[in-house]
Formats: sequence, C-alpha cells, structure tokens
Amino acid sequence: MIGGFGLFGALVLSGIGFYFFGLPNFTNQYHCTIPGEPEPQTSEDYYNRAGEHVVIAGGDISANIDDCAFGALNEALRLNPHNVDALILRGNGYRQRKQADLAVVDFDKAVQLQPNNIDNYIHRRRFYEHIEKFDKAVEDQTAIINLHLINNPPNNERLVGDYQKRAELSKKIDDFDSAIKDYTEIIRIQPDSVFGYPYRARAFWDKGDFENAAKDYTELIRFEPDQASLYYTRAEAYRKLGKNDLAGADERKWKELRAANN
Repeated sequence: MIGGFGLFGALVLSGIGFYFFGLPNFTNQYHCTIPGEPEPQTSEDYYNRAGEHVVIAGGDISANIDDCAFGALNEALRLNPHNVDALILRGNGYRQRKQADLAVVDFDKAVQLQPNNIDNYIHRRRFYEHIEKFDKAVEDQTAIINLHLINNPPNNERLVGDYQKRAELSKKIDDFDSAIKDYTEIIRIQPDSVFGYPYRARAFWDKGDFENAAKDYTELIRFEPDQASLYYTRAEAYRKLGKNDLAGADERKWKELRAANN
C-alpha cells in the first residue's frame, strides 16, 4: 500500500514538475497580434510575422527587432529549429541587444545548416565586425570569396568588392601583407579599379615599405599625370627613402599643377 502510494505520489510530483518546468517548451512563445492578420500556424508563418513586426517598428533589422518580433522568432524556431532565416534574423536581434554570446550561436547554427549559403557568412561577418573580432571577420570573408569562386561564374565587379573588403579587414589587424596580396589580386583582375593601386600604395605605406609605395604612386601618375596630389604623396615617399632630389622634383611638379588649376 505504501509502495503504491509512493509510486502514485511520484507520478503526481512528476506531473507537477512537467507543468511548471516543461510546459514553456511546448507553449506558444508569441503573445502579440496584428489587427486583421490571422494567427500564425507554421514556423514560416511566425518568421513572416516577425518580419511584419520589424516593418511596423521601422523596417531596420539592425535596430528594430522588438519583443513581438522576438516572440515570433522564438516560436518559429521552436516549431522548426532548422529555420535558417529565423536564426539569422534572431541573431541580428541579439546583436542589437548586445547579447553577443547568443547572437553567435544563432549565426553559427545557420552556417552549419547551410554551409554553402554566402548570405549566412555575410551576416556573421557583419556581426564579427560589429563586435570588432576582425580576425573572425577575415575568416568569414575568405569563405565568401571561396564560395564565389567555386559556385558562381566569374564576376569581376563582385570579386573586386570581395577582395577589397577582406583587405580592409586585414588592415584592421595590421596584417598589411595579406591586404597587399588582395589589392594585387584586384589589380590583376581589374587594373583600372579604384581599389587597386591607390589602396595598395596606402597599404605599402602603412607597412613602412616606401619603395613599393613610391612605385605604385608612379603607376597612378602614369594613369593620371595631371593629378597634383599624387606628386605630393610620392614626394613624401621619396623623402622617407632619403631620395631628396626626386622628392624635390615631385614637389615642384605638384606646385606647377596646383598653380595651373587655380
């Protein structure tokens, strides 16, 4: 009798525990409404509802993922933990709320679920930029470049932008050699790109390689012989190298062009 009561009691207590602790996992986490809109039913419905709340709040996913949108996203992911769109949007919401540890979990899961989706890497790269983890941002930008090279027909404009972005990130961690390699690739793909010689020259300068910086400014002068500022900058590079005669000649040319343009 006592044993039976003990078993019954354990079942009752188990039920109470389920009610108080387990139930939230099986309860709708969305408690908002939009007038005239039907109640969402599926994971995709809830993701779309979150998007509607973002629009109502101002339409900017970087600043307007409010509690209603969060509730809808939580419900979307309760119904389907593999809803990548919901993971990305919620990750941006966590970023907005400065909950970096939760944001990276969502972004990581999205990448794991769809490792060939470039957009997932773009969102995570932006997140890493936001929290100034530039080494991680470089890794994601590298994945983006590799996916573009593997999965898409050559698109020079897009590749130039991709390499320029990675070079920019590399410079933030003082990896000037990597930045120079990317600018060199840009020059190979598109020699007249505005992200080629000017940015590589600056990277050489920041590295302290004034010899190669001067060479790149010489190439730029070949393209734009009447651009006064190029002579001034090359003169500065020559002075760093102790080539004062060449620096003086460039300064005279700089003054001549300035006078002609005034």
